[in-house]
Amino acid sequence: MQYSGFYNYAPNTGAAAFFSAVFGISMFTLAWIVLEKRKKMGEVVLPEKLEQERIGQQPRMNTSTRTAFKYFFLVFGCGIETGGYIARAYSSKNTDMLVPYVIHLVFLLVSPALMAASIYMIFGRMLIIMQCTSISLVPVRFNTAVFVTGDVVSFLLQAAGGGMMATESSRSTGEDIIIGGLLVQIVFFGLFIVTEVLFSALVRKRSAIVHELSKGWHIMNLTLIAASICILIRSIVRVVEFFEGFDGYLMSNEWTIYVFDALPMFMVPILFIATSRYGNLFQLELECARVSAATGGYPLLDESIDEAL
Repeated sequence: MQYSGFYNYAPNTGAAAFFSAVFGISMFTLAWIVLEKRKKMGEVVLPEKLEQERIGQQPRMNTSTRTAFKYFFLVFGCGIETGGYIARAYSSKNTDMLVPYVIHLVFLLVSPALMAASIYMIFGRMLIIMQCTSISLVPVRFNTAVFVTGDVVSFLLQAAGGGMMATESSRSTGEDIIIGGLLVQIVFFGLFIVTEVLFSALVRKRSAIVHELSKGWHIMNLTLIAASICILIRSIVRVVEFFEGFDGYLMSNEWTIYVFDALPMFMVPILFIATSRYGNLFQLELECARVSAATGGYPLLDESIDEAL
């Protein structure tokens, strides 16, 4: 077996550079889409704000800003993927240097957990505004907190294990910790996907407003499910990789990291970008606000909401 520094092979610089570029483009594209939709939504006076003013309640964070924040970790995750592949490209030319190797290893391990955080938050908000919180397997007020907590635990374990992989003496322990982090991610993602599928099956029966909405919510939910499956597949393969160990087939063949990690993770932002015009949380917030305006005594808001949609 041919070893090259910290690798079991001679790493390909071009492949790493390519994925650093496409993840970087995805990051900026997603950020632009989110900021544009936030700006458009921010121009609309929503019933929630009028109700707060009516009862003299201190205004909370603007709805458009709260909505944009739910996409933050998705964008940030793309940035971490970009940094990870930049570090890998540099490491491929300097295979004996520890720092770029560790950066690429840790960044590529933890970025899916960041993207997952956005998926959890978007879905949690969708449950609330579509008035179908009873569908969730986890009590809705704990829904986002439970999944994000699992995500954070997974993130920390993978980051710690990735750091320990840098030295020969602690490599075995690092692999075990990473496996633990990945298994946590798989368990929580499995539960989450079941919740999403349950939502798809029952929402038309449980939501009082679903028939007054466009099909955008359905497209958005399919996007969340598809993105979740991409991350789940990647995590399962990663578990197998670390179970095999440093001399296993997956760690000894570079193509596997691009087919089973880079490609499915690249599909996550692509799914959100491709469907952003047809179904997104900003659109759903506005559609649900329109229903609220009609039933809550603010019918004049309908026109401004329609313009934003």
